[in-house]
Amino acid sequence: MAADSTNYGAGGRSREIVVTGLRQSLSDLGSYKAETAGVVDAITAEDIGKFPDTNLAESIQRIPGVTIDRMNNEGSQVTVRGFGPEFNLVP
Repeated sequence: MAADSTNYGAGGRSREIVVTGLRQSLSDLGSYKAETAGVVDAITAEDIGKFPDTNLAESIQRIPGVTIDRMNNEGSQVTVRGFGPEFNLVP
């Protein structure tokens, strides 16, 4: 469903339409990646909360270049391409 960002209601006052959800999330991430000088992949906290994973490590393993080690069948240590698990902390 698309709408103009400036709709004029009663009395000629402008109303602002705020887009939320998946469409807004994709828009925010796209603009973040476009404004960055280097190669970037991003995931928002709101999106992480929507994943069916049990902890943060399992959620961020979905980003390319991120791998995790498991202890007791649960993600525990995060390795990002070029940085070992000793440089990353997952609560």
